[in-house]
Amino acid sequence: MTRKSDFLAWAGLAVGNYPLADPTIRFIRHSENLTFLVTEKSARQKYLLRLHKPFTVNFLDERQQPGVIESELLWMDTLRGEAGLPLQPVIRSREEQLVTSIHLPGSDEQVACSLLGWVPGRSYRPDLSNLDRLARQLGRLMASMHNQASAWRPPEAFRRPRQGADAIRQTLEKLAPAVQMGILQPQDYAVLRHTVLLILEQVALLPQTPANWGLIHADLHTGNWLHRRDQVIPIDFSLCGYGYHLFDIATCAGSLGADHPALRHHFLDGYQECRHLPAGFPRLLEPFFVASVLGYYAFVLPDPGHHEWISTHLPRFVETVCRKLLCGEEFFLPRSGSLD
Repeated sequence: MTRKSDFLAWAGLAVGNYPLADPTIRFIRHSENLTFLVTEKSARQKYLLRLHKPFTVNFLDERQQPGVIESELLWMDTLRGEAGLPLQPVIRSREEQLVTSIHLPGSDEQVACSLLGWVPGRSYRPDLSNLDRLARQLGRLMASMHNQASAWRPPEAFRRPRQGADAIRQTLEKLAPAVQMGILQPQDYAVLRHTVLLILEQVALLPQTPANWGLIHADLHTGNWLHRRDQVIPIDFSLCGYGYHLFDIATCAGSLGADHPALRHHFLDGYQECRHLPAGFPRLLEPFFVASVLGYYAFVLPDPGHHEWISTHLPRFVETVCRKLLCGEEFFLPRSGSLD
């Protein structure tokens, strides 16, 4: 088993690729990447170091390829520079590279690395006094990202994953082992299967035009943005790619509604201040919200530490949300709010 000390040793190798003075390294977490806080003592500068090695096999895909990571960083750099959005600065290596790599000691494995500036900010909390304003600002921010991506012409070598029907279909396949593990009952998986088939039918009705489809963050839940006063700062673009704007919106607004369902209205009001939403969008968001939540369950399923949590929460989600989608019952937006 890999130990934290091994992770820190790898990070030490990666830091050597960058022009940093007297850096110290602190491990943060292991999720879709290994992440570390790097601090330059003399310059009092902080950075986020990422080693692109996910903790679950369900995230081991093309996103770990250097060219695909470079495309993520290029979009971030463009959003920050040309669109003026408050993103982390991308730090280049000593050789002016966006992406570097290290060889893991004692193996032939090579891992891609990237370095971002550290942005100060506070994490989301459900007891914040300015949640209404933050939700509206978050909607404006996402709309600005979608507007930029719709008008931007990436270079020919730009490569990011596509997150359409195939990705949704693969989510169902990734959840299948939960039945063999005894985490999910066969009848619940059968409901999931019917749910995903319905989602695929509804998604197929949306054309992949610039109005509906383009570069999206794909993971802007409440853990992936910070705030300073009323300013919202998006972080963690690891899952960004080509997808439906409604998936991005449903993921973001859906996570806000976990504590305060009315915040979804504030978010959508803010979004519509900057970008148009299609007719009937409240119901269109529902299948994308379900697809987003199922994607998270598929992501954490290979981790035994999540099995007890999944065994409690996934059947409940099947019963309380998936069945509502199958029955055509509204559930995403509360009845009270500015969108009613």
